[in-house]
Amino acid sequence: MSFFTNITPHSLVAGIAESNPILARGVSAILADSGVVEGRVLPVGGDSRACAPELATCDVVIFDPSQTGDDLAAYVSLVRSAHEDAAFVVYSDAFSHRDIQSAIELGRICCVCKSDDPEQLVLATLSASRGATYFSLSVADTLDQPEARPQSDYPVMDDRLSPRESAVLLAFARGRGLKQISEELGLSERTINTYKSRAARKLGLSNRSEIVQYALANGLI
Repeated sequence: MSFFTNITPHSLVAGIAESNPILARGVSAILADSGVVEGRVLPVGGDSRACAPELATCDVVIFDPSQTGDDLAAYVSLVRSAHEDAAFVVYSDAFSHRDIQSAIELGRICCVCKSDDPEQLVLATLSASRGATYFSLSVADTLDQPEARPQSDYPVMDDRLSPRESAVLLAFARGRGLKQISEELGLSERTINTYKSRAARKLGLSNRSEIVQYALANGLI
């Protein structure tokens, strides 16, 4: 994969928490083919603190909540009780709004669908290892699907935002990255950042988590 050639070969170790041995081998093969990530299968179930020696050797943990017996937030908390700096890739067939919001709030978690191109899994693993939050397009599109939303203390969106400010803020809420938004809207990354900062300031929002919460609570995504 040419866009990984600037990274030291097999410089990252990813633990694969997967109970299906066939799928675990498949994930390991995808990572190995990248030439930059080594995959190691981790035991699933039980107390993750008992797996602390194995977890300590992993830069990233790849898991499917449906295989671990815990929801996304619970499994992340359990693993981080043994390895507090752990980063994660959630590799699943389906994601809920709650999953995506938990990933943003907990940090260092990337999300990829099992139906995505294999390169997405590698990209998510690299992003997680660097402390980033990354959603593949198919995961981000989950936010376009209707779901019951809680009430919020945030004010209802009004005409304080320009159409361009609204578009930029909504794109960030849906998990789009700065470069992707720049390409979609045909604006420079610096201009996108300006619109984002201006819109967030008008609405009293200070970070991406608050932007997502605002958008969910007001039926914008």
